Amino acid sequence: MTPTVGASGAVFGLFVVVVVLNRHLGRGVGPMIGLIVINGVIGFLVPDVAWQAHLGGAITGGLCAAAIAVLGRQRAQWQWVALAGISILLVVLAIVRFESVHLPTG
Repeated sequence: MTPTVGASGAVFGLFVVVVVLNRHLGRGVGPMIGLIVINGVIGFLVPDVAWQAHLGGAITGGLCAAAIAVLGRQRAQWQWVALAGISILLVVLAIVRFESVHLPTG
């Protein structure tokens, strides 16, 4: 178990947000899908790249974009509730994961 740090998970989240929202607006997403695939493959080929962070960022970005797209402008106040719920879920999952890993003390 090695702690990691970086912004690549957030970048993957933004990639997926662009895809979901552009699809919702009826725009093409081919180049962005290509970029996600290329960077995803690199994450598996280059050692010491946390593909799990990329996947987690992509899932989180997809959930956030879906909440925004589905709720639309007419229910903007519910978008905030949905995004807050996703944030709370992430914090709970992080705490559960942190507690499940028993790091040596001393």
